[in-house]
Amino acid sequence: MSVRTRFAPSPTGYLHIGGARTAFFNWLLARRHQGEFILRIDDTDEARHVEDAVGKILEGFAWLGLGWDEGPEFAEHGGGSRGPYYQSQRSSLYEAAIVDLIRRGHAYPDVTPPEETELARKAAEAAKQPFVYRGKDRDIAPADALVLYESQRPSVRFKVPTGQTTVLEDKVRGRVEWQTDLLGDFTIARTGGKPLYNLASVLDDIGMEITHIVRAEEHLSNTHPQLHLFEGLGAKPPVFAHIPYVAAPATKKKLSKRNPPPGVMVAIEEYQKAGYLPAAILNALGRLGWSLDDKTELMDVELMKANFSLERVIASPAGLDPDKMFWMQDHYMRQLTRDQRVDLMLPFLVDAKLIADPVPEEARRIVEHIDQACGDRLKLLADIVRYGSFCFAPTLEHDKEAAKNLRKEGVASALVQIRNAVAHAEPFDLATLESAIQKVGAETGMGGKINNVVRAAVTGRTVGPGVFDCLVLLGKEKSLRHIDQSIQAFSVDAPTS
Repeated sequence: MSVRTRFAPSPTGYLHIGGARTAFFNWLLARRHQGEFILRIDDTDEARHVEDAVGKILEGFAWLGLGWDEGPEFAEHGGGSRGPYYQSQRSSLYEAAIVDLIRRGHAYPDVTPPEETELARKAAEAAKQPFVYRGKDRDIAPADALVLYESQRPSVRFKVPTGQTTVLEDKVRGRVEWQTDLLGDFTIARTGGKPLYNLASVLDDIGMEITHIVRAEEHLSNTHPQLHLFEGLGAKPPVFAHIPYVAAPATKKKLSKRNPPPGVMVAIEEYQKAGYLPAAILNALGRLGWSLDDKTELMDVELMKANFSLERVIASPAGLDPDKMFWMQDHYMRQLTRDQRVDLMLPFLVDAKLIADPVPEEARRIVEHIDQACGDRLKLLADIVRYGSFCFAPTLEHDKEAAKNLRKEGVASALVQIRNAVAHAEPFDLATLESAIQKVGAETGMGGKINNVVRAAVTGRTVGPGVFDCLVLLGKEKSLRHIDQSIQAFSVDAPTS
């Protein structure tokens, strides 16, 4: 049988770094062995659902380029013969399994009042003993248990065998052992027959013929009861690999998706909006707990697909390194052609409502010029908004640093000279403008600092393309209009001609 892996997120929030890393490892393992990657939505816990969470998760996978062979239909992805791929649509399968487990003596309905169970728990705590629940109805005849279940529909517990050692040969953590005498009869269905996570997950893994389960180490505690469920259902367990959690930067503490350290992005959507490339994110995810060797940092998807193995996944926490991610982003930006960068940057200007969609040809030409002028200063795709908004914004707005530059002593009078130099620059090209502005710098005693004044006056920013490129990009008319607005904004009368 071919390798079949799965990722089964709950729709309780966004796709975060830890979840995306787990999904990527499953995807890589399947692709390495020419297998299938299945995406399943574990949505049995309706109380924790977040509106549109499924859509965000699917969009995140599509953006990363992690296509799934079976699962929810989205764009060109999804479908499959082993669905439905939402747990909420598989209720009849779970109900049939509950009845089958009761009929074969592996489960029993539990009618013990909750308060009685709680008293037993407190008694165990008082005696400083582990609380191991064994229901008083666990040994009733299967036929009687089935009648009880169908008449009252109480909660159902799995009958854990006693006096045994359960062994797991985990591909990452090695040999793990549990004693069944320390595992209570666990609930597999709530009152009314609603299945709980362990039962639903195991049944889905069996039905979808999952061969390898690669998941976060926090699920290791679920593995003991799940192994008994596989046995009770007469199925061979898949291969398990419990990978380490993702640690917060420079710590061994688990990275929190709800309360991350200040300035640390944890949602895949955040990286997308910031302008990261999927290639950079996947490279970073691949290095979170796995390595090709002891020195390679930069790895494209094809290299990782060809070499991924569970044997090189470490068991200790893998720390998120935002600086390294940014370095990887810079690398992959440099690998793109100008046309590719422009194609990817234009949507950020559209989203910022600075240009129309479809994109006018003139806007594309301007962005090409900005990209050429900025060189490798454009690190993120979204930088085009910060570096190029002055070309498209309907009005000039000065940021705090630009305003600070324009309030300095001597700048007000220099602006008038700058305007005069720009107005008389012919032809209006880089060489002519550079010569004219340098002359103003010499006359005012500002020297090269005059460029900072020009940039602040015409763009309202302190960063961007080369200052003379800014003037050429705007053209003479718009450059003069911006200079006039800056003069007026900083309390000097604009010239009338």
